[in-house]
Amino acid sequence: MEDLLPVLQSQVPPDLKGSESRKKQTWCQFLEEVYTLVLSQVSSEFLDFQSKNEKLHIELEKKIRPDLDQMLNLKDQISRKLQVVVQSPAECCCHQGVEPDLDCVMEELIRPISFGFDMVRLLFIDRIDEMIRNVQVLPSTILKEEVLTLGEMTWKPGFMEPCYVKANLYKDSLQGLKERFGFHGVASLILSAQNLMQQLMQNSVHTFQQLSEQHLSSATNHSQITQTLEKVKARVLKFPDCCADSSFNWAVVGFQKFDYDSSSTRKEFAQEWLVQIFFPFLLKNLEPRCKLELPKYENYVFADFSGIINVENIYEEMVLAILQQAVSKALKEASSQNRHNLYSDSFSCVLDSVDNLLQQERSQEHSEIRTGALGGNATSDTMTLIPSSQ
Repeated sequence: MEDLLPVLQSQVPPDLKGSESRKKQTWCQFLEEVYTLVLSQVSSEFLDFQSKNEKLHIELEKKIRPDLDQMLNLKDQISRKLQVVVQSPAECCCHQGVEPDLDCVMEELIRPISFGFDMVRLLFIDRIDEMIRNVQVLPSTILKEEVLTLGEMTWKPGFMEPCYVKANLYKDSLQGLKERFGFHGVASLILSAQNLMQQLMQNSVHTFQQLSEQHLSSATNHSQITQTLEKVKARVLKFPDCCADSSFNWAVVGFQKFDYDSSSTRKEFAQEWLVQIFFPFLLKNLEPRCKLELPKYENYVFADFSGIINVENIYEEMVLAILQQAVSKALKEASSQNRHNLYSDSFSCVLDSVDNLLQQERSQEHSEIRTGALGGNATSDTMTLIPSSQ
């Protein structure tokens, strides 16, 4: 689809007729049909590949299993010998050629996706606010359907477009990486960022639906429904205060935090693409000093294992480990200094601790309900999403 899109853009839009909005709608519908067709074909080919791969995996496993310990020992021996040659040059190259640029590239990676996540938040708020405004005029059954169909909005043509266009900023901001580091994966990076934006919206919508289902059953009038939806929206978007309203028991819900989730996603995205950007650059710079030495280590590989143990793979694993360590260190420093909107690991631990406490409270509450410890006031586990108007 990525290769096909430029061809379609050059051939199809000029032939479209009608108003600008009509052209845009037709173009989106056309793209959706093409995407479905391409997905069907690619999925079929992938399933065939997967089937063949599973058969090869079984055959390879039968071949490897009897000599696995010997293979692992041999790989360790080659790794130790390679380490003498590779470790120092790789660390030096990483320190001089990669680390000085990590923070700058990290900022360029995080900035557009942060703009996109901000737009996800804004679109989510606008859609929920629209639903809340309609509480006074919509019957409860229609409101229930709106809540249940929220998940469909991420797939509507054009709905996520304001988020996706933010990822196009990479085309300009990362242009220098192609010349300096030989990075040619900007198109894939953009698609990856857009997928994460859609995933974040889907997660937020799913959490809103779950919380609504759990809490709207106790709302008996339009005012209570409005108030409950506002609280659910706030719960999805931010970490609630520890002294929250006791009448709205958050202990029985999952612990989704938009800001923290988007921060974690940004960190994972930056880590993945920092490695993809700098790894080829690092290998290229090490080639004259290290890779040319690899053929002599091929002699250590037994003929029977030559199709399984690859010296170049061992070498690349060692270089990759050194790069990953440098990237992780840079991300940790950025998080601890609250740069690039990244939460620190200590904050992650706090959230995990609170999450565990809430899960314990939930288990205790359910146990009390089952044993009748609530004095006969326990409600049924089965509840309707929105009560009938009274």
